[in-house]
Amino acid sequence: MSVVNKIKEHVSSFNDVRRCSNIVVAFKTEILSVFIMDLHKKQHLIQGTKLKYLKQQYGDLVEKYSSKKKMLDRQPIIWIMWWQGYSNMPPIVKACFESVKKHISENVKVILLTKDNYSDYVDIPDYIIDKVEKKIISLTHLSDMIRMACIADNGGIWLDSTIYVTKDIPDSVITGDFFSLSTNEDCHFVSMCKWSGFAIGGRNVVFDFMRDLFYTHWKGYNSFIDYYFIDYGLRLFYDGSANFKKIVDRNAIFTENLYVLQNNLNKIYDSAIMKHIIESTMFCKLTWKGQMKSSINGKQTFYGHLISEDAR
Repeated sequence: MSVVNKIKEHVSSFNDVRRCSNIVVAFKTEILSVFIMDLHKKQHLIQGTKLKYLKQQYGDLVEKYSSKKKMLDRQPIIWIMWWQGYSNMPPIVKACFESVKKHISENVKVILLTKDNYSDYVDIPDYIIDKVEKKIISLTHLSDMIRMACIADNGGIWLDSTIYVTKDIPDSVITGDFFSLSTNEDCHFVSMCKWSGFAIGGRNVVFDFMRDLFYTHWKGYNSFIDYYFIDYGLRLFYDGSANFKKIVDRNAIFTENLYVLQNNLNKIYDSAIMKHIIESTMFCKLTWKGQMKSSINGKQTFYGHLISEDAR
């Protein structure tokens, strides 16, 4: 990257942070980004700067919910969202959706959220919908709000549309106090890899907090202090609620091979490798993006296997 483009990138980043915080936070963030060479140290310091500001802004909201308990006893639900609807799902997304339905008990209800029905389950404020229509808020960040509101208002867990399930999901996973996937014990993300926003849920006030955090933030701002605001919000509550911290540390499911299947999608299918994946993990995070190959030199790939009837 040229020096000019590098400068433009830092100016753009500075302005993004300044618009939803203040000039001091934005300046400190960019100074750290430029002058700290050690990547992990840089990440830690930038995250700390942003978290400190967010605690000042939303500490009262953390305090409001940190001592509350969630009493919600309803039918177990798994929430999945594909904005354009089932008929417009790419083949790999359909395979993931069908894998979820295959591996649940009759007590569990799978609800597919779309642009046509999400408002049947959650009441997103008009000012947020207006910002979505003006493309101030992306569909990705609208999805973050919908997932938190669905769980807060109705219970259940959220699985991204690209989660492939390999074995039966116990009802207790869906009805417990907290569910998510922990992916790495040596982690430098703000989430500390103790949770994954793409697979999360439970009967916990953290979701009421997150719903209200999103609503409050977007009422006053038109951007986020960080693209991964969902993780910063969860980290705020993790740091501010001793009870939630205890629950997360106890309940998060460590998933060592979460991305192994994704990394093999365009490789020739091997039943022994697939057997190992199924035995080692209940959830696999896939992707619908990029070029997928059903076969290579006449031999079926893992992708080809997953979208075939044989895998269902």
